[in-house]
Amino acid sequence: MRILLRVAAGLVVLGLLAAEGFRVWVGASAPQLSGRESLSGLGDSVVVLWDSLAVPSIIARSDSDVFAAIGYLHARDRLWEMELLRHAAEGRLSELFGRRALAADKLFRAREMSAIARARMAHVSPLTLRVGEAYSRGVNAWIATGRRPPELHLLGHVPEPWRPENSLEIALLEAWDLHSDNGEIAHAKAIATLGADKAADLFVPYPDSAPVIVEATVGRRVATHETPQGEPSATASNSWVIGPAHTR
Repeated sequence: MRILLRVAAGLVVLGLLAAEGFRVWVGASAPQLSGRESLSGLGDSVVVLWDSLAVPSIIARSDSDVFAAIGYLHARDRLWEMELLRHAAEGRLSELFGRRALAADKLFRAREMSAIARARMAHVSPLTLRVGEAYSRGVNAWIATGRRPPELHLLGHVPEPWRPENSLEIALLEAWDLHSDNGEIAHAKAIATLGADKAADLFVPYPDSAPVIVEATVGRRVATHETPQGEPSATASNSWVIGPAHTR
């Protein structure tokens, strides 16, 4: 019995030590909110002030320095999320997660977000290009430090340099993710089936001042459309429709 108790106590101690070691390891990756850090390519010193909620305010003498600092701060706080979204937009999630992500990669590659981003970068204004380059310079300055969030350490993944078109890829990904294929249509169907009072219990009230896309449908059948294979169901606030009279 004493041996079993000693073994159990030893296992508990090892578990506590492992948990504490993991906590220290994760905590060590948390960015510091004070001190000095070096960012090459700045025109002058940049000051970052943090409020009580760790929200930064940037004080700089030029727009270029501001966006370089933003890129640096984004990467130090959000590099895992940025890398995940970049891989999603480019259809490269399987590089991070293996074969289980191949179906998602095929879906995203069919959206051709990388090609669209490259095409748009060829036509952006000089100001937009300077902003994109300054932001990328800041992101790459953080990547060059070699410090990575725990998720990238666990995956054994080292991020590639950030390019201005990567920011456009993520913007395209977010725009695609915000599509909603049936939100208001589902609301209209509920009203037609249950009546306005009961339908109100199922949905957040729609403001009287907001534009209405689907007119009152009580007693009438609501037209719907099929979602392309592999597309997710409604996830956000936008409604859209494609009509043959307005497209080639």
